[in-house]
Amino acid sequence: MASYLSGGSASQTIEGILAGGNIGRCVDALLGSHRRLLASLRNTMQMELMFNGYAEEENEKEKTRIGVNEIKNSSIELKNVNVEADNKKILSDINLNIPSGSMVYLEGESGAGKTTLMKIISGYYRPTSGEVKFGEVPVDNIKKAGNQAIYTKIAYLSQFPYLLEDSVRNNLKFSLSGETKDKIKDIQIKEVLKEVGLGERFNNLDEKLYGGSGDSGKTSGGETSRLGLARVLLKIRNSNSKLVLLDEPTASVDKRTKSDIAEIINSEKASRPDTTFIVISHDEKFVEMLNCDIHVELKKGKVVQE
Repeated sequence: MASYLSGGSASQTIEGILAGGNIGRCVDALLGSHRRLLASLRNTMQMELMFNGYAEEENEKEKTRIGVNEIKNSSIELKNVNVEADNKKILSDINLNIPSGSMVYLEGESGAGKTTLMKIISGYYRPTSGEVKFGEVPVDNIKKAGNQAIYTKIAYLSQFPYLLEDSVRNNLKFSLSGETKDKIKDIQIKEVLKEVGLGERFNNLDEKLYGGSGDSGKTSGGETSRLGLARVLLKIRNSNSKLVLLDEPTASVDKRTKSDIAEIINSEKASRPDTTFIVISHDEKFVEMLNCDIHVELKKGKVVQE
């Protein structure tokens, strides 16, 4: 209208209207982008404040925490431990005393809370309420980082070991601390591979594996399980482990290998009387081959037999 009143032609008037609309849309788009950028910046600042605040809090706690080498024994005590997630109780009022140097068979149906309990004991998870002690010291009071961290003395075999997209050598040395890792010789790795029945299969330690768990494409499920066990054995023998956690150590292996694994575990336990072993397995025949002295049964998140 302004263009028309000022003497513009009809075509100029239409061009002016179209140009004005395009400019308006561009301005709206710029303002929208600006608003989204400010919202993203605000969210980033909130996340940074939260995580940095948590890190600073952990740093302060770490200064007063006890080094794992100061822990006198490997006893385990749980008192009124509860774990909840998504308003669902996973563990309920767990009270458990495991003397130092025990070999424990942890039994229960799938979903009973066995793996969660194992991770609570090791300090990987924190309970919603209750107290967990390792060597008579609350787990939260033991260092979590550095060469004195509790994790340097825990050997953990998960039900589905994870392989790195790396060489066989680096996969087996993965869980070791820096200094210890550098001292491991290839002959030690080959010996432990031979023990778990993989000496011929992985005679080349530079062979690169695919990352993943279970059947990762280059290794079968059974081979992955045995590689995980070999990794754990290296850690037990080279880091003076105080706690060994084995979650379904015979998953995806044949009968002969199960017998070999039971013999290996019994031998490792016999040579380390002060180390506490906890084994989860659904294979009753395999458990019968182990020298377990404590039997704990979980049912729906509760201890029903000890």
